Amino acid sequence: MNSNRVTKFLDRLRADKSGNAMILMALGMPVLIGSSGLAVDVAQWYVWKRELQYAVDQAALAGAWSSAEPEAAADYADLAELEYFDNLSVLATDASDPVITKADYNGGTNNSVVVTATTSRALPFSQIVWGQQVEISVRAQASFQAATNYTTCLLALDPDDSAALEFGGSTTGLVTCGAGALSTNATAVVKNGTPSVRISDIIAGGGIDPGLTQNGSVHQYISNLSNPFEGIEPPASSTPRTYDCGTKGESGSGTADVVTTTTTTYTYWQGRNRSSATPNVTYTGTGYREGSVTTTTATNQTVDGSVSNGLTAIASDTEDWTGNRYNSSIKNTYIYEKQKIVVARTYSNVNIVTVSSGNAFNLQPGTYSTINVACQTYFNPGVYYITGSFDLGQNHLVVGDDVLFVLTGDNSENFSVNSQSKVRLSGITQSRLTSVYGMAEDEAARLAGMIIFDEKSTSPIRINGGADIIFEGTVYAPNRNATFNGTSSMNGKCMMLAVATIKFTGTNDFSSFCIPPQLNPFDVGGTTIQVRLVA
Repeated sequence: MNSNRVTKFLDRLRADKSGNAMILMALGMPVLIGSSGLAVDVAQWYVWKRELQYAVDQAALAGAWSSAEPEAAADYADLAELEYFDNLSVLATDASDPVITKADYNGGTNNSVVVTATTSRALPFSQIVWGQQVEISVRAQASFQAATNYTTCLLALDPDDSAALEFGGSTTGLVTCGAGALSTNATAVVKNGTPSVRISDIIAGGGIDPGLTQNGSVHQYISNLSNPFEGIEPPASSTPRTYDCGTKGESGSGTADVVTTTTTTYTYWQGRNRSSATPNVTYTGTGYREGSVTTTTATNQTVDGSVSNGLTAIASDTEDWTGNRYNSSIKNTYIYEKQKIVVARTYSNVNIVTVSSGNAFNLQPGTYSTINVACQTYFNPGVYYITGSFDLGQNHLVVGDDVLFVLTGDNSENFSVNSQSKVRLSGITQSRLTSVYGMAEDEAARLAGMIIFDEKSTSPIRINGGADIIFEGTVYAPNRNATFNGTSSMNGKCMMLAVATIKFTGTNDFSSFCIPPQLNPFDVGGTTIQVRLVA
């Protein structure tokens, strides 16, 4: 009887399901509590890691920006560390000091900044489970490229023309101040012929003929190149004037003190023979000569009306092989010596008597309809506006110091230098632009050294064979194509050229494309600083 009662009780108990939920809850409670604890800890780890990662990202970027700036490059680690701590808040007292180093990136050398850091903090659940603190590690890497600023003294301004700058014929000489083209065309700078001219840097917004790599250091497809004279305005000079040579046969004369400077230099060339030898060879062996500079002074010398106080004129400029030949370290080649002698005369205490007030010995600044040189011509310092043609003539000496010619005519205007032209011009000075014409210092600095300013016209500029030119300063004609023909030469001083396109043919000598004293080369811009987070 009792056994039946027990059996019935067990049957009823087995059929009763009212306690299942409690049993299951009791069995699952450890898992539920563990999952909740882990979720809370993981969320906290994520917050810490995100803050720490942001701090090292900003530190790497700050270090990269500093490294790209020459003035701040040495302080990159200090600036990166400062940025790191500035971006910590929750972890301000728990994060480690950052480890900041330079690293190679994408084929470069030490061209990125790497920052790593860690933090360790105890959390309730993870501390119970693992019995220790959890460590979080982060890393960031930022690459950098410094800005590259290019300068030139020979610049083609056309933005997209093919062959904007063309080196042709058998041009020779040395351009240490660089040559460039703003054109973004794939053939912006081309080689046509067998030029042996040596150029320090050849720069272009587009492509450069690969054949020119032997003529200089090539920098092609450079972004952000610009016209250094964009937006500049020359000062007004509105007094009406007339160019007049006076009666035929009239002349001016006077006296001056004359300092004659004779500069002798030697260059060494290497090759199988003189015709194939290349210049600028370093040679200090047997027979090597340093060169020399000698001066003599003569007072109260008779001079003609072409001279002025402070004028330096080249009396002669000769260059030839000396006949000396030395052995070379390269088999079947020799070292050949060339001598260059430049004789310059500088005038002071000038006293010129002009026989007629209307002749071309005493031109004054102002506005002229045309200036077509027909006699020996002297320009007084200042700004000359020319509304028509400007022709520097033939077989006449043309002299002007501290002058600026502003050409304002249309396409019928013509500026040319002919065969047998003898031109001695130097650009206007910053001091004259500010003191006489009232220009602001910054604008005067940009215009300083300018000889020709011709912003509007598009007719060509041609310098023909045989022209003997001394331009000490800048010729600026952004819409005109310049062609140097035949055997034209620019000797003794430094000329800078900024025109639409430039073409050299014949046997031009580049020796006088350089930076005049007290002036700066054309700043044409270039690439900007580039910084990016790469890891």
